[in-house]
Amino acid sequence: MYYIVADTHMGHKNILKYCNRPQDFENIVMESWQKTVKENDVVIHLGDLSFEEEWVKKVGNLPGKKILIMGNHDRLTTESYISAGWLPMQMLVLKLQGMRISFSHRPLWGHSNDINFHGHEHDLHILDDSRLYFPVALEHTKYSPFAMTEDFLKEVISFVAKNKQPSPKDIHKLLESDRPLSSRDFYGSFGKVSYEKCQEKLKFGYKLLSHPNVANSPKCYELWNLVREYVEGKIESDTLKQRINKTANK
Repeated sequence: MYYIVADTHMGHKNILKYCNRPQDFENIVMESWQKTVKENDVVIHLGDLSFEEEWVKKVGNLPGKKILIMGNHDRLTTESYISAGWLPMQMLVLKLQGMRISFSHRPLWGHSNDINFHGHEHDLHILDDSRLYFPVALEHTKYSPFAMTEDFLKEVISFVAKNKQPSPKDIHKLLESDRPLSSRDFYGSFGKVSYEKCQEKLKFGYKLLSHPNVANSPKCYELWNLVREYVEGKIESDTLKQRINKTANK
């Protein structure tokens, strides 16, 4: 059985306020993992496991074969993760029931798979309407690894077959979440106005990366990171254009 879990942030106290988590969420994660996952199961952690090596080791001792898709808060050495029982990687692609599924920490904009399962957002909003995504949030999986059962995958296939993006309501139902949907699950932490502006920025990024001089660049990952910086407001459009051209033509 494959399980998915995302953004545990074990030992990260600020996450209590940021995501309105229960004070004992680490204990809930540990206990539910112990009860749910068997030794031969595979757990795909979608990143941001913990800042702390002690927690990396504690979770690494739990049942299951554990894959860690590296998140922006996963800063230990590769050797540290491996010695703690993890197989660290930047991205994973699996074919399950005929579907090509990519697993990443952040949403994998521009992906060419059937659907992208990702973490990072801590909610269920989808910014990119040109690809299929399945955001996974610990807050919506009852602070437990979630089983990718045959029935679950069949439901996902039904969306893939129609090339239809599951809505936050659909994902909420598929994850069997007991946490009520909020505006954040539809518009992210930035609110509706900023969400719509970010969507327009992302479309502009797609337009730039579709240019013939750029589209076939082997530096796709770097280019999409530049688009991400632009969408997040870290660089302006002129800077984005310049850096895309410079990176693509290196």
